[in-house]
Amino acid sequence: MMQQATVNLSTGPQNAASRQGWGWEATGVYSLPFALALHESKLIEVMVINPKAVKHFATAKLQRGKTDSLDAQAILEYVELIEQLPELNESLRLIASTTGIAHKTGPRILAELAALPDDMTGAQWVAHAGLDPRPYELGSSTNKL
Repeated sequence: MMQQATVNLSTGPQNAASRQGWGWEATGVYSLPFALALHESKLIEVMVINPKAVKHFATAKLQRGKTDSLDAQAILEYVELIEQLPELNESLRLIASTTGIAHKTGPRILAELAALPDDMTGAQWVAHAGLDPRPYELGSSTNKL
């Protein structure tokens, strides 16, 4: 059974020119024809979501139950979040395009970077990541032969 959530992407009152966004969990080949048909419309934006992404999103929100209505609500909130933060989506796409970083590691890196202050220098980022070790010597017995 396909769970779906609808979000209105228009900023003004409802009219014929309002765009709608549809998002649902991927169900293999079963959802593909529906997604392609909706994609043809210029008034509908389509997002087919990895079911694990929605599951982890719901878990992060501390959702404990598993019902169709809770799943639909989680999908709706997930779609709204992605739509509200297009720069986050673009950043995730760029991070995940790096060799060796995929869609499991990318969000973790992005979450770590998002928590850092905006005014950090490149050297500070490298040091924060632990990629710039510094010598640490104490006492007078260091380097004695």
